[in-house]
Amino acid sequence: FDQTIKAMNPTPERLALIDPGLVEIAAPGRSHTIDDLYGAWAAREQLCVKLAEFHQRYDLLISPQLATAAFDVGAQYPVGMNSMWEWIGFCYPFNLTHQPAATVPCGFTKAGLPIALQIVGPRFADALVLRASRAFETVRPFQMPVR
Repeated sequence: FDQTIKAMNPTPERLALIDPGLVEIAAPGRSHTIDDLYGAWAAREQLCVKLAEFHQRYDLLISPQLATAAFDVGAQYPVGMNSMWEWIGFCYPFNLTHQPAATVPCGFTKAGLPIALQIVGPRFADALVLRASRAFETVRPFQMPVR
């Protein structure tokens, strides 16, 4: 228990050892109450139920992998965005719902930046997601752009 309390109240020296972007996105969590946590768990459970219902009708969900094209290395977010939540919106829901997802390169922007699609399956259907990813890559092999 003491270690948990220490982790919840890190010293400035310990915070300096953590990636600044992670510290930034974790900071708002320090102001949440236990009721907020239970509410978030309930909302996540509702999302799990909705996606399980979706997968009773559809084998896979196909979406963009990111809400933007690639951006500069070292940048916390793309130009014009102020939070990682603005560009990872297609990814984190499936982490929350414990669904397997694969990212497959699918092309390039007009500027030559890579873009990808995401293949999402129902919980525990990792093999299905991997087979679908391989099928896509077989039909549309990834090719580096010509410069």
